[in-house]
Amino acid sequence: MSEEKKKILEMIQKGTLSVEEGMKLLDAVAEEPIVEEKVEIKKKKVKPSVLRVRILNKDGKIDVDINIPLAFAEMLLKFGKGVSKDFRGKMENIDVDELLDRIHSGEQGNLMTIKTESGEVIEIYVE
Repeated sequence: MSEEKKKILEMIQKGTLSVEEGMKLLDAVAEEPIVEEKVEIKKKKVKPSVLRVRILNKDGKIDVDINIPLAFAEMLLKFGKGVSKDFRGKMENIDVDELLDRIHSGEQGNLMTIKTESGEVIEIYVE
């Protein structure tokens, strides 16, 4: 209850104001505009920072679950693609250029899911 209303009620109680006068004052106090304050919340756009690779075995259980800092993962993908024949052999099911393009575009979440002949599933996420 506001201080104004309390004072009006006290004045009625003391007899300084009649009940009718007090009611008029209470009505006038109640009709005061209510000021609403709008709070603007700005959402920060969070840049993805981690490349997550999960490998599930043929039974669906997670064998590998690693998080790699995104900048480091990009460097490894670029470097491995251009230099290592062993890397290219192991990554033959993965389009590294497409993966890098999707990372650079700011895409988040599951970027690729690859099913191998042996029944393993490789999931690549950006978080």
